[in-house]
Order: sequence, then C-alpha cells, then structure tokens
Amino acid sequence: MNSKVLACFFIMLCSKMLLGNSQDSVQSDFVAKMDRFFKESAKKSVQDLEMDRAAIRQNRVLEDVKLLASQSRSFLHKGFDSLSVDQGLKELVALHDIAKDGVFENKGSAQSSRNLTVTFNILNACPLK
Repeated sequence: MNSKVLACFFIMLCSKMLLGNSQDSVQSDFVAKMDRFFKESAKKSVQDLEMDRAAIRQNRVLEDVKLLASQSRSFLHKGFDSLSVDQGLKELVALHDIAKDGVFENKGSAQSSRNLTVTFNILNACPLK
C-alpha cells in the first residue's frame, strides 16, 4: 500500500513537472509570437505613415498643378494686362522706398529689430501675384 501511494505520488510529480514545463514553453511561445506580431505591426504602421505622407504630398502637388493650369487658362483667355502690371510695379516700388527709408537711409540709435520687422511686414504685404 505504501509503495502504491509512493508510486502515485511519483507519477503525479513527474506529470506535474512535464505539464508545467510544457505550459511554460507554450506561454513563452505565445509571448514570442506576440512580440513578433507587435514588431511587425510597428514596421507596417511606419510604412503606412510614410505612404500616407507621400500621398498627401502628391495630392498637394496635384492641387498646385490644377491651380496653375486654371490660372494659365484664365491668363490665356483674358490676355496680358500691362496696365495692371505697371500699377502693381509702381505700388511695389513705393512700398520698397518706404521700407528702405526706415532701414537704410535714416540709420541711427532708433534702428531696432522693430524697424526690420515692420519692413519685413511691409514687403510681405506687397500684392505679388
């Protein structure tokens, strides 16, 4: 009887050790699979992001081309307006003279980054088409 109990205990102990090891290896296999899955998903996500960025850039370029084509058609349809160009050029020269006066000709202690900022804003406000 004592040997039967001892044999049962030994069988249970061996089966527990064998099953316990297989469960651990199954868990480590699962963890390894999940780790591979996450790494592959991260790579795929980066590729998708790059493809999306490329698509956005392509769409911007296409929109710019469409706008330029539309402006070109309008220009060809209406013709060249030299009077408008001359007027725009005169306005640009006047704004440049104002900016030049504050920066280059009236130099002094009042020269500051504010003058340069105002000049920058004046020149950026020029209606260049």
